[in-house]
Amino acid sequence: MFSESFDWVLAIVLAVISVLMFSDKGEFILDMFDGKRENPRKKWPPEKQRKFSKVMGVFTAGLALAELLLALFGQTYPLVNLGVLLAMIIFIIAALVYIKKNF
Repeated sequence: MFSESFDWVLAIVLAVISVLMFSDKGEFILDMFDGKRENPRKKWPPEKQRKFSKVMGVFTAGLALAELLLALFGQTYPLVNLGVLLAMIIFIIAALVYIKKNF
């Protein structure tokens, strides 16, 4: 797929984003990817915004962990790629269901 160095860079970037989300300083990241001018998330109470930020932090931490596993074991054990891919798909679906249910 990609080189091992790409997996390391992506894992580090996702980890930094996750830390920003957990520390409630990652709101600008969510705003960068919101295509609407009127953002309904801005009308939420602050505790709901913090909860959403924490959920997105958990999501990006999971993706960072998956990328870290790919960087460490992807070249040596080819089945790790399949396992991480399946885990990421399950994690994405679970995150989307949780967000849809609670937000």
